[in-house]
Amino acid sequence: MSINKLLNILIYNIKSIAIFTISVMVIVLLVLFLIVPIGYTTTVRVLPPEDMKNSGLASFLGSSDVSALIGGVSPAEEISQLYARIAKSRSAAEYVLRHSELQEYYDEEDSRRAVQAMQEDLFVEVTKEGLIELSFSAYTEFFARFTNQPDSINNLSAKISNLYITALDSINRAKLNIKARNSRSYIEGQLEDTYQKLMDSQRRLRDFQEKYKTIALAEQLTAAIGNAAEIKAQIMSSEIQLKTYEFNAQKNSMDYQAMKKRIDVLKAQYDSLKAPSEGNRDYLPAFDEVPDIQLEFADLTREVKIYNEVYLLLQKQFFAESIQENKNVPTIEVLDEAIPSIKPKSPRLVFHTFVSGLLAFALISALFTFKELNAEKLRKGEK
Repeated sequence: MSINKLLNILIYNIKSIAIFTISVMVIVLLVLFLIVPIGYTTTVRVLPPEDMKNSGLASFLGSSDVSALIGGVSPAEEISQLYARIAKSRSAAEYVLRHSELQEYYDEEDSRRAVQAMQEDLFVEVTKEGLIELSFSAYTEFFARFTNQPDSINNLSAKISNLYITALDSINRAKLNIKARNSRSYIEGQLEDTYQKLMDSQRRLRDFQEKYKTIALAEQLTAAIGNAAEIKAQIMSSEIQLKTYEFNAQKNSMDYQAMKKRIDVLKAQYDSLKAPSEGNRDYLPAFDEVPDIQLEFADLTREVKIYNEVYLLLQKQFFAESIQENKNVPTIEVLDEAIPSIKPKSPRLVFHTFVSGLLAFALISALFTFKELNAEKLRKGEK
């Protein structure tokens, strides 16, 4: 069939086509306007977490190597994707269900069916910047256009969208607090163990210091060496004087005997510094024992310092985890809260009416064309 012939058929039947098309459009418009349920969708937007280490659920992702496996995904978007999946979870839906009237809205006695219906009406998207956009759709009943139901459903949609963010924040804080509680419990055990080791090392260092009379070994050693050098110098000087007496006086003279006695006393003092008896350690061990004692003293001192540093670090971590366990600070930062929509999402009166008119026009045009073709075939058959 040629285009001209088709146009002639349409022009010839234009009145009937127009009446049918307009009638269908009017009927569809009235059905959409008066009968079809009205749907509202509200959206809440959440900023990506700034502090990646303290984002709570971010710890589930482990190391940053996960980003490399995903490929081209920023850390903020990665955490936002995790938040989006949690928002779609059954736990989040059950939280919202407990804190809203959705079970009555869905008219479901079984909470599992209500949760399933909620998840179908929920839409979560993560932008390339890492923003989380969460939308919830709610619908009125039939014939609700001129009632108060559209406003209440519009408000309900906004309330549920915001409530989902509250649920996400609650889950995030709960997981964060559980993690902190487990960490605190573990650190508490390590703290007690480290404290016992610190006390034991301090006790062994104290026993060592009491045994060898060491407080500041380096200073004591310096003073002892100086004292020993002074005594040695006195011994050498006295021996020279004693030799002088041997040439100038009798060996049994009082000066000679006094000098010899002085030398014996000085040598005894010097020997006591070199190797003091076990019960005669004043403030320094024997010089022969000093290298080994220095090593042992250094080991004991280092051990005490190590356990002391570890104990201080554990105490800081313990208090940090205790604070985290008990703090109640929001972990989700909302950019735009959900507010009631200005206009409904569905039905789209103009669009759907126009589409129905096009379909009606195409259908009636095809019907008249088919009818004309059949009539033409009959006329040719009669001839």
